[in-house]
Amino acid sequence: MTAKLAFTLSAIFFLASGFLYTLERILAYYIWIGQMQAASITGQFPTLPELPSLFTNGFVTFFLAASVFLLIVGLILSTDKQPLIQSDESSGPKHAGDSALPLTPGQVAGEQTANKQPGYLLYAIIAFLALFILVGILNFVR
Repeated sequence: MTAKLAFTLSAIFFLASGFLYTLERILAYYIWIGQMQAASITGQFPTLPELPSLFTNGFVTFFLAASVFLLIVGLILSTDKQPLIQSDESSGPKHAGDSALPLTPGQVAGEQTANKQPGYLLYAIIAFLALFILVGILNFVR
């Protein structure tokens, strides 16, 4: 599995969990509207809808956990595991026949790309997770 695939699957699972959670909340409001319509027969209805929590549906929890797991896997896979280039200065003086080549610009650029920061997709996923957690906390506080 590549890091790009892990990030893509993480985003898909995260969007699926958010989509299911949103559908549950929409359905709760439609059920509440149906209870208000039935109030003509029963004479009473709840003043607030019974909104589902984050852990009511197991699929939402599973997709969210799978998303976080794949995000961590993607972060681990995206780190470059190339060994550091060590200088061979401690082996003594070099002779004319030794093949001590200086670093080429490609090798220097390769070292700089190894320290590359994560892309915007990762930042977007982290922002969506933070927003999702914030909405969940505000939902429980209310």
